[in-house]
Amino acid sequence: MLENLLFTLLGSLAMAGNLPLLGSMIGAQQMS
Repeated sequence: MLENLLFTLLGSLAMAGNLPLLGSMIGAQQMS
């Protein structure tokens, strides 16, 4: 549960363009 929250927070930062590399990695994990 905490992991999902973390991915959501990091995902928002990635969408803002702050963590493009990490965001793409998280996106790939969520797609699976």
